[in-house]
Amino acid sequence: MRLCKGEISIIKAGPFTSVQDAGRFGYADFGIPTAGFMDAISAGIANLLLGNQACAPCLEVFAGGLALKIDQPCLLVAAGADADIQVGGQVFRTHQPFTLKPGEVLKISPFRSGQWLYFAFTAKFEVPAPFESKSFYFPITSKSRFHDGDKVVMHFSMPEYSPTNCRVGIRDWKLFRSLEVFAGPEFHLLSVYNQETLTHKSFSLSSMQNRLGIQLNEPLEHNLPEILSSPVFPGTVQLTPSGKLIVLMRDAQITGGYPRILQLTETSISLLAQKRPGESVTFSLLPPPKPT
Repeated sequence: MRLCKGEISIIKAGPFTSVQDAGRFGYADFGIPTAGFMDAISAGIANLLLGNQACAPCLEVFAGGLALKIDQPCLLVAAGADADIQVGGQVFRTHQPFTLKPGEVLKISPFRSGQWLYFAFTAKFEVPAPFESKSFYFPITSKSRFHDGDKVVMHFSMPEYSPTNCRVGIRDWKLFRSLEVFAGPEFHLLSVYNQETLTHKSFSLSSMQNRLGIQLNEPLEHNLPEILSSPVFPGTVQLTPSGKLIVLMRDAQITGGYPRILQLTETSISLLAQKRPGESVTFSLLPPPKPT
């Protein structure tokens, strides 16, 4: 497989477009967040459709608005949000591999459902990889997202096969409402009433959300005290003194002082990431994992 050095030109970056991979692990003692794919399932699908490793870096796009072009031919595919990808007079859907030719402009229409879209390429991003990850996270990396007019160097290749027969169904993210969770370290401090409320009530997503965390609208009244600053992870559900629930996401801090009442599974983190403000979720409590 021949490699050619070239670049992607970001004509319009949209609200938040960045390079992300599986993230940084093993550096929490330095205060370094994991970062990485908001929806690791969709990123993995995009990569696997092209024969890449599931954790390979992708272009992560939030809410559309992206326009780009390349100077070398490349095979690519998008996964995640349900969107139309426009190239000249052609329209490609999510999960449909296609070839982008030099000078052709790729544009993304508003998403029909979901919030995050992942582009995998038969190419490698030439960007710094501090702490063993190419995931954008300022100030670990020089920027947190792309801006209009940015360029990124790539090493392009064209595979000897064409994955045009690949078929993966497009997800309607509105249909995914139940999130599997484990009890958090402070879950047992809640009243039985609050414990049952958490697992029987629907909670809607507020507009207060980003790569750090997602706030839910419905409060949970309680009398729990704040705790000593303790470890938190992507997927940790914190309960604030006012009763607000905050679900930490990929760029979250590594310690926090609010009670940690639930912990989302990895799959549930990806599902929640694709939910839009106003959409609802429920929590399905799993039994504690068996010790190994």
